Amino acid sequence: MHLGIDVYVEHRQVFGEFPTQMPLSYSTVRNLCTVMAGHETIDISVKVDIDYDPIANYGFQMSNSDKLFAIWTDGIDDDPGIPATITFPGLVVENVVGIDVLDGFEQELVFEVVDESTVVRDLLVKDYPVLLRLSGVTESENYQELLQKQADRDGDGVPDDEDYCPDYPGDPATNGC
Repeated sequence: MHLGIDVYVEHRQVFGEFPTQMPLSYSTVRNLCTVMAGHETIDISVKVDIDYDPIANYGFQMSNSDKLFAIWTDGIDDDPGIPATITFPGLVVENVVGIDVLDGFEQELVFEVVDESTVVRDLLVKDYPVLLRLSGVTESENYQELLQKQADRDGDGVPDDEDYCPDYPGDPATNGC
C-alpha cells in the first residue's frame, strides 16, 4: 500500500536501527520489499468480481515489462480468503504467477484469455496482499494505463492524500466520504 501511494519506508523506521530481536513480521516485510523493489505504480485496468467490500488493490509496472497486481480484503482480519475472479481487460499474458508474501511462496496460476482479456478465476483474496505477476504481456490497441502519481485506492475519483475516507468510495464533493 505504501508503494502504491508513493510513501517510502526505510527498514530502520520499521524495525529500529539495531533491533535485538526481529518481530514475527520481519520475513513478510522482507519478502514484500524484495518482490516490490524497483517497480512503479500504474493505474492498471482491472475488474474484480468478489462478494466482499471493501477491497484494496494496486497495479505496478516491473522493470522487465511484466506487471504486478496486489489485492487484499481491507477490513477482515484472519479470514480464510474470499474467492474472486480477476479480469484484466485488454491484456493478454503468457503466464500468471501468484505470490504469497506472508507464507513466502510462488505458484503458477490457471488462467484463460477471453476476448483479449486475461481472466483468473477462484483466486482466494486474503486480508494481506496477494500478488499476481503477469508475464509476457501483450496490450490490445485500446488498452490504456498511466503511471500513477496520485493513488485512489477506493476508486471514487478523490486522490488518497485528499480523501477523508480513502478506504471507502464516497462523493468527491465531500472529499471522498
